[in-house]
Amino acid sequence: WMTETNTDLFSHNTMTAEAHRVDAFKEGVGQGVLGRLLDEVSRTGTGLAVSSTSIDAESRMMDGDPSTGRLADVLPNNGVPVFWERQYLRSDLSETLRGYLQDLHSDTVDGSGIFGNLFSQAFVDIWNKTDSLETTLANVQVGAFTGDDAQDMQDTIKQVAKLIVARQERGNGINRDVFYVEMGGYDAHSSVFSNLNSNLPVLNSALNNFWDDMKSQGLENKVTVVQGSEFGRTITPNSNAGSDHAWGGNYFVFGGEIEGTKILGKYPESFGANSPTNIGRGRILPTTSWDALWYGIGQWFGVTDFGGLER
Repeated sequence: WMTETNTDLFSHNTMTAEAHRVDAFKEGVGQGVLGRLLDEVSRTGTGLAVSSTSIDAESRMMDGDPSTGRLADVLPNNGVPVFWERQYLRSDLSETLRGYLQDLHSDTVDGSGIFGNLFSQAFVDIWNKTDSLETTLANVQVGAFTGDDAQDMQDTIKQVAKLIVARQERGNGINRDVFYVEMGGYDAHSSVFSNLNSNLPVLNSALNNFWDDMKSQGLENKVTVVQGSEFGRTITPNSNAGSDHAWGGNYFVFGGEIEGTKILGKYPESFGANSPTNIGRGRILPTTSWDALWYGIGQWFGVTDFGGLER
């Protein structure tokens, strides 16, 4: 596979990058499928305002054409951090930092760096954006987002719900939004059943709360959720009752305009050793590409020309 695709199939880092890029031969300008999707929406000339936000994570999935200057916002799941409320600015150090900030934003002199003005303006823009977003989200009401499980995931999904509800108050109003959240802890090379019994109810509860909130806000037909992973796992266990790295996996998509309750792709005829799709230990060759679902998502999102979908 390295010869044919230059892709290391069973590496976490490599396959995460491939899943987020959806561009095996690196032909696109942007590094991420969601970033390129926003680029294409912006190119339509319809005046749609776009935005991308990651919660408690950074992902190349959000990166589009660098020449647009658009970067994904990265927010914590517990709110928006206001600059002067940071702990390290509540001590005597705040006065020391104040001097550096004044130097940064003062008039350009002979010894100023060539990017000084650009950096200063970017800093001020982000500062103002953060303050505005903090005020906006403080007034947004969503569901309780609680459950008998890890609160961290509930808070992460809740932050997405609040941003969606506040879409008209963010900036000059957002027409097309993409969000990225992640949940780790599934690399179960041992005790796979215990792992899934602990993790899946947490994810399920958070998604249930999110979807209930979207329906209560009347937004179910305007939201689509895509779940994915970097690769599947072996079906047969290892000696530690765990599951190892594999290839094809199961992923789900749901939303108000998704024609759901269907399995897309071909279910394996057999998991036996002689099955043509089983390359050993239940490592299943995928019959439907991860790339393929983004054609439908892209069209729903507003990219309808073939060239845009190809990019």
